[in-house]
Amino acid sequence: MQIGIIEGFYGKPWSWKARFAYADFIRRIDFGFYIYAPKEDEYLRENWEEPFTKDKIEKLNELSEIFREKGVKWGVGLSPFKAYISFNDSLKSRMRKKLDEIASLNPDIISVLFDDMRGDMEDIAAVQVEIVHFIRKHIPSVKILFCPTYYSFDPILDTVFGQRPVGYLKYIGDNLDTGVDIIWTGLKVRSGSIDTEHLKKVREMLKRKPFIWDNYIANDGKKHKKFLYIKPFKNRDRDILKHISGYMVNPMNQAHLSKIPILTIKDELISEYRYDPEYSFREAVRRVCGSKYTDKMLKYTGDFLGGLDNIPESRKEEMREYFSSVKEDWALEVVEWLSGSF
Repeated sequence: MQIGIIEGFYGKPWSWKARFAYADFIRRIDFGFYIYAPKEDEYLRENWEEPFTKDKIEKLNELSEIFREKGVKWGVGLSPFKAYISFNDSLKSRMRKKLDEIASLNPDIISVLFDDMRGDMEDIAAVQVEIVHFIRKHIPSVKILFCPTYYSFDPILDTVFGQRPVGYLKYIGDNLDTGVDIIWTGLKVRSGSIDTEHLKKVREMLKRKPFIWDNYIANDGKKHKKFLYIKPFKNRDRDILKHISGYMVNPMNQAHLSKIPILTIKDELISEYRYDPEYSFREAVRRVCGSKYTDKMLKYTGDFLGGLDNIPESRKEEMREYFSSVKEDWALEVVEWLSGSF
């Protein structure tokens, strides 16, 4: 079982420079993979039927080469938007072209993502299973992850995307090829904890161990973008590893600052030592920001977690002045956040 990163959030995506740097970061912390799946990439979501631009293909090929050089697996997240409404011969032909395009990038993983789409329609589970099987047959050499439209028991999904059909997840568990992993976020879309008892129930329903997509620090969306979740991971006991097929963090829109909490989940899940969240957090800040800036970063943690709307203007100005003086990428991300450039 491997642990990795999925760039799967809404809003401002990472820069190519930041993505390239993650290959070395992931290798150094003993994670195993990275998946490129930013919601803002229209060629993988709303306009997935359109071919990538020449520049996008070049960048993705470069990304593929860099991760392979570092010995880190990488993948692409495809969200075939509305394909499940009518998966006819014409659409299948267009999907083959997209899959050939993705295959040319030599990914190790393809995530088929039906998250955050309307789901209250008849036979949606059957059509989604058909699409996943179609993709697996067309590119049999890669690992397939599947994210259903309802990827948690969280009722917010039914509120936003329509009431889930009766038996939706059971049908998927019963009929999806057992070689395909199913993505799950836990009790909630953003789970405060992930425990073994919950995972056992999910495993029974899905007929396989779930593959965890952890949104604990993701800060996309209208509400969460006003926060920097620079904090230690908690309540993810390493015993959960026995009950899942894989685990990936969906990080913040801020690539460099995300490394801080990512280092703590590494300690919580795979370190040989007893996990101390506060010690791990301080060490993570030191490793990412440097000893010179550790105390200052810790000083402002409450502001990051409290959100922009709760920081007095005088405090914001103090923070802008300080972080603008630090000529580091992570500090620039703080400055951009303070200015509302999400």
